[in-house]
Amino acid sequence: MSTALDQFFSAWSVADAGARADLIAAAMAPVFSYADVRSEGRLATLPLLNAYVGQFPQMAPGWTATVADRKEVAGYTEALVAFSGPDEDGTPVTQYGTYFADLDAEGRLATLVGFSGNGLT
Repeated sequence: MSTALDQFFSAWSVADAGARADLIAAAMAPVFSYADVRSEGRLATLPLLNAYVGQFPQMAPGWTATVADRKEVAGYTEALVAFSGPDEDGTPVTQYGTYFADLDAEGRLATLVGFSGNGLT
């Protein structure tokens, strides 16, 4: 079963802005906040979040983002996300980010905050 986290991160490799927006909208709560180490602050509207996520397939073509591991911590979901794709010479590489999510009553992402690296405890 796909979760809001899985759906949100599947959108990261979608180049088509409309299709990506649909995936993101389905994953996010009506009122949400997203931030990571590169977002330059909190993003709280679907157009801003879609534009931000849309930079990933432009800057890293062929890369994917997938939830590699997750667990519950004090009512939050802690997730390890694998960002994988080819480096400049075609060698497969994976970089990790650790995200903390707070879900609404329907299981959608109300708050999602990401950090670089494998910080899953």
